[in-house]
Amino acid sequence: MTEFITSQISDEIFFKISELENEKNKLKQNKIAKEIISELDIEDFRPYIAYDLEGNIFIALNYYYSSNGIDECLMTRNHDATITEDGVYIDDESFLETLKIGYLDDIKISREELLKEEIKGHQKEYDKVSDDLEFYNNHLIQLINFERPKYVGNFQKITEIDKEIEILEQKISDLKIKLENLN
Repeated sequence: MTEFITSQISDEIFFKISELENEKNKLKQNKIAKEIISELDIEDFRPYIAYDLEGNIFIALNYYYSSNGIDECLMTRNHDATITEDGVYIDDESFLETLKIGYLDDIKISREELLKEEIKGHQKEYDKVSDDLEFYNNHLIQLINFERPKYVGNFQKITEIDKEIEILEQKISDLKIKLENLN
């Protein structure tokens, strides 16, 4: 992780960090630090201005997956990572990696739960459409068996039911495809 962060920081930024560490004027330190932060773009890390015990400014990084926010890091002076002219320092790299793994596991679990809910919703809709299809099929069979289709009224009913059945069969087909894609 240290190597990854170091590779994301240009030599120009390390030069500016060196300037920051050597500068004694607090206003100039603040200006340089803001320039550095605006130029830093490190995946999973947010740069911020931190202060040492003498009040000098340095650049610290807050890990995206950390339970500590920037404010808490500033109060406790316990930063996920710090950048100096000599390089990047991380107190406990394995702890940060564990945080990311835990975060990603939580996301995976919540996505699986959402997917299960979506599947349940599609399954309920599929069951309802299947019940409707069965009802119309039974109704159609009753019309054909008990009433002669040669009567115009019955023929129209049969035609309407056939159209409903086609629509329901198409819905069933669409829902089957959705369920297969979700699984």
